[in-house]
Amino acid sequence: MKGKLHKESTVPLYRQLKEILKEAIRRGEFRPGDRLPTEMELCETFGVSRITVRQALNELANEGFLYRQQGSGTFVNDRIPSKIETLRIIVPEESWITPLKKAVRIYNQESSSSWPRVQLEGVIMGGPKFHPEIASAVGRGQAPDAALIDSVRLREFVDLHYIEPLDEVDSEWVARYRRDLLPLFAKNNSYQGHLWGIQMDATVAVLWYRKDILEAERLTPPST
Repeated sequence: MKGKLHKESTVPLYRQLKEILKEAIRRGEFRPGDRLPTEMELCETFGVSRITVRQALNELANEGFLYRQQGSGTFVNDRIPSKIETLRIIVPEESWITPLKKAVRIYNQESSSSWPRVQLEGVIMGGPKFHPEIASAVGRGQAPDAALIDSVRLREFVDLHYIEPLDEVDSEWVARYRRDLLPLFAKNNSYQGHLWGIQMDATVAVLWYRKDILEAERLTPPST
């Protein structure tokens, strides 16, 4: 069985094991009706606890890939679910997970039956290590599909070839997106003639001042 668990990764071990088993099923290494190795055999093969193995198997059973027979073992289902793409997202705060899950739900409801369904794997990683950890994950070959990056760090990630230009991924979508975007936000997320990021939100500061005091002191009101 191909695949290796990366214990230093931010992705939980049971999810890594789940994906390894899922790919083995899709490759035909385990065919419909085949019995999977026992929990103890999987523990020994991957060097993980029985809890980790059981959690991976439970999720695969819930997704319809496996079924269990008491006293006989775990087997591959006769009908494998349609392909499900996992999108791995790294965000600094949990508040970002809810709208992203809503977007995935809308996509799955409205997408054509010929398109793969999508499931979200959100990793919350806050604090000062947020950007270094993303760079480290890319270096280990475990890059997320998307991450919430400060626009001031955008050029750094571009220069390291860690992200793809959006206008090369989907030029038509970017053209529509630019029409709805304030020019300043497009400029902040552009570099080397390409658009690299999507403006998720913006913080606007308002400066309040006393006009009468400034007039009494014959000072010019602030302009920025």
